[in-house]
Amino acid sequence: MPLRPNQTFNFIAASLALSLVAEGALLWKLSQSNGSVAPAIIANLAATPAPTSASFFVAPGVAPSSQASDSASHLIPPVFSAPNGKGKKNAAPAGSGQNALAKTYFEAATAALAKKDNRTALENFRRVAQIAPDNLPTRLNLALLYLGANQPAAAIPHLQKAAQLDRKSAAPRFQLAQAYLALKKPALAMAPLEEVVKLAPGERVARALLAQVYLSQKRPRDAYAQWGILAQSQPRDVEAHLQAATLAADELKRPREAEKWLRRAQNATPKDPRAALLLGRLFLGQNQPREAAQTLSLAAKNSPNVFDIYPALANARLAAGDLSGARGALQSALSRVPVAKNDAQKLQVAQIEGGLRLTLGRVWGQSKKPKAAKQEFERAAALLPRDAEPRSLLALAALQSGDKKTARNALQDALSLDPRRAADRLTLAQLFAQNQNWRAADEQYAAYAKLQPHDKLALTQWAQVAAHRNHREQSLQIWSQIAALDPKNPLPLLQSGVILRTLKRPAPALAAFERALQLRPNDASALFEVARLQSTLKKPGAALTWRELIAIQPDYLPAYAALLDASQRSGAEASTRLFLARQLSRGKENPRALSEILRFYQQQNRSAQAKALLADIVQRNPKAKTARAALDSFGASTSGVSTSPRNAPAPGGPTALPSGATKKAPLRLHPEHRLHLESTPQPSN
Repeated sequence: MPLRPNQTFNFIAASLALSLVAEGALLWKLSQSNGSVAPAIIANLAATPAPTSASFFVAPGVAPSSQASDSASHLIPPVFSAPNGKGKKNAAPAGSGQNALAKTYFEAATAALAKKDNRTALENFRRVAQIAPDNLPTRLNLALLYLGANQPAAAIPHLQKAAQLDRKSAAPRFQLAQAYLALKKPALAMAPLEEVVKLAPGERVARALLAQVYLSQKRPRDAYAQWGILAQSQPRDVEAHLQAATLAADELKRPREAEKWLRRAQNATPKDPRAALLLGRLFLGQNQPREAAQTLSLAAKNSPNVFDIYPALANARLAAGDLSGARGALQSALSRVPVAKNDAQKLQVAQIEGGLRLTLGRVWGQSKKPKAAKQEFERAAALLPRDAEPRSLLALAALQSGDKKTARNALQDALSLDPRRAADRLTLAQLFAQNQNWRAADEQYAAYAKLQPHDKLALTQWAQVAAHRNHREQSLQIWSQIAALDPKNPLPLLQSGVILRTLKRPAPALAAFERALQLRPNDASALFEVARLQSTLKKPGAALTWRELIAIQPDYLPAYAALLDASQRSGAEASTRLFLARQLSRGKENPRALSEILRFYQQQNRSAQAKALLADIVQRNPKAKTARAALDSFGASTSGVSTSPRNAPAPGGPTALPSGATKKAPLRLHPEHRLHLESTPQPSN
């Protein structure tokens, strides 16, 4: 878990760049440390007093005036120092006339500043710079005026010249770095900032800004080094310790070093809760929720009125499995939500409180208190009118509370805010289906299928909804999609075959059942459907298919008559009689199956075939008492042979449901969804 969210460079520059007034104060401090003269502070020109004496400008080569105003000198530092006659930067112009002209321009510039006429001041300072190009204070005044006019590009040449003129002063270099940052060129700001921290190593602002620039250039090690220097040199500088800890944990993956910095900050400033907050987050990121909870609990005792502690404490206790403690921390946070003073703050406070109530509702839900969770989610939804999440959670809590109406309304509200919430749409579709609102359920399933086209379970539910609406073509199309997604599953093929048979398309139905049978060769339902359609279409392989069905499920009685009928049409009566003799002579006798066979022969007036079959059975199994009794009494009355006469239907016609067969079941939308074939007499599988 990162200790802090990533900060963009614009935010870094905005948060750390000083105002021009503060910059001027820093420049004054930096220049004093090197014996240099500070430039004028022109950030707020309206508050800058006008120079009252010509002593504020001394032309190169001219000694300063002794009539300077002491009061004015106290209000504003000198903007142009008198040259000492040494060095190129203080060399006088070609003649004394040029000095007088420069002085005139400078006085005009200062007068313009007093009248808040920055444009005139800027023009006159330019003229001074043309006369005395190597004069440092003039360059700095020009740079500050350009910066005050939000023209950092124009200020940069003057700052570069000032840095060349005074190689021991940190002030122009710092200002140059600020100009580069204003142009969003942090890479160019690094070099002048590095020179600043060398010339003035104790300056916190410059070093902190350099650390932020390093971080924006993906140099976290260098940034960490700068914050570490600040933290070591200033033990009570909490911000430096926090920044060093953040970089150690998030960027360098050194949690032990991060913990060291945070504990140093705690020890140096025990009343500052920021270190404890970050330390708690660090422990959570290291999967140490108990340590995080202990740290944050102590911080709450030391600083009970700090709001930010309690949400973090709730997260720590929740991670530690302490649901009761998490609820207490969240309720403490809710009682300390800041009071809004304007509309913008009201929106922020509503978002904060709404997030807390969302978390509290989740905790109530984990505590198996759905009604309490529902109340918190309702409050969160009222506080966050444009957020779909509290409405989705409200629906779940309402379902657990048995309030399906509230759940449907909440889901519809959530989807109106965010139509791409697939889970909410599926839940709403299931609720409509449970309420037998098939049309609404169909619409929701259709929308969900566009979002999640590979969800086989949802497609299965949608197909059944379409069946309830008697939209067989739509249901057939959906089953085809399922079959394409799961080509090794025979169930979609079976369902497609049933629909095609209902639509009186026997050939495509037979093809679907045959593909299902290939995937699951011993499936009794598939065998039955294939055999029946083969018989209907008078396919030559129908008899063989009926034999396979009887072999795996001998108790399915209608299959015997259908087998004999198919064998009679295909001319395979002899092989069928041999198959039946072998089948009925094995193991335990099956008198009901024998009754079905004899009834068929009786209806067809084929007593010779019946007698031959019985003789073959008795020959194969002398202990077959039923077959022997039927054979013995065969000559007297064929009807007396049947031990349990039944009205056997013709193949393909209506039959009684065999043992294990089921009628069409109502739709039950449940994660363990079961498939149901349409009502047909089928063998149990």
